[in-house]
Amino acid sequence: MKRQTILYILLIFLIISNGFFLVHYLSKKDHKNRKSQFSMIKALDFDEKQMQKFDSLKTIHFDKVKSISKEIGNLKEVMYSKMPDREVPPSFLDSITDLIALEEKKIDLEMFRHFQSVREICNEEQKEKLSKMINDAIKRRGRRGNSKKKE
Repeated sequence: MKRQTILYILLIFLIISNGFFLVHYLSKKDHKNRKSQFSMIKALDFDEKQMQKFDSLKTIHFDKVKSISKEIGNLKEVMYSKMPDREVPPSFLDSITDLIALEEKKIDLEMFRHFQSVREICNEEQKEKLSKMINDAIKRRGRRGNSKKKE
């Protein structure tokens, strides 16, 4: 009975937090992502037909990533809501961080598949540029937190 009560409370909390994040997200625009997408399109120099295909791919991709990101946010909110608790069971932390990791994995797979799809609409020269841009982005991401060390 006690376990069910905790699960019901957790479910209600997740529903409320989903509503909060939905309202919060819709009220904000992510200018940073728009800038990076624009620079990628500019660098690849898509023609009109490619732009139409890319816009379709981008919309689908962002919807998927947005949904997964919301779930990650909800899970992290649940996890950090336990901070005031005197004792948090290690099994709870293990379970919730495993769930977060699974969602992060989904984002990585979605990103990979998205860029595969973008690559399919590119010509050979654009494919080379795209590969270089992706590799550069991966290298930059790997250097996060190493602000003093330059490569």
